[in-house]
Amino acid sequence: YNFIAKFAVGVSDRPVRRVTSKLVRRSTSELQRMLRKGDHWSANDLFRFQCSNQDAYVTGEYKAICEEWLRRLNSIPKKYCYLSWYAAAIYSCYYRLAPLVTNAIQKRELWNEAKREYAEIYLMGRRIWRRPTHPSRLRVIYDLGMLCVKFNDIQVYSALFTYLDLFKKHSRQYYRINLKK
Repeated sequence: YNFIAKFAVGVSDRPVRRVTSKLVRRSTSELQRMLRKGDHWSANDLFRFQCSNQDAYVTGEYKAICEEWLRRLNSIPKKYCYLSWYAAAIYSCYYRLAPLVTNAIQKRELWNEAKREYAEIYLMGRRIWRRPTHPSRLRVIYDLGMLCVKFNDIQVYSALFTYLDLFKKHSRQYYRINLKK
């Protein structure tokens, strides 16, 4: 009976201990967590970065986080099976990093690197997205146009709206098969 009483007390005490230990813990910064994980990251970590709030970070820390994600994404080989995913991930890195870079030379180098990445993505995408109006192909062009604006490479926004209209017009919802006669 004494053993059961000790066991029952220990079991009921565990949830309280877990909660208190979680409350006492200090939160680690995203950059420290990324560096601790190293190259053992998952898609969930990338989604957390893509959906994170930029205002919650200090500018220097957020710039380091974006650069770390670019390094991670550049280290994986581009493959056809996840090319759209890769394009979206690269876009989120460059889109967030562009306003944070203030040095003109560094910004120009980063912009040239982004254009090179998008050229590779677009050339690879031509093989799998055959139609010129394929939604993924249009999305890549539209994202590149948005990066042009972010990097202050163009001043004309009308081309971006043309691409957006094409993207909306030729999205997947317009390719449904109508079975009703």
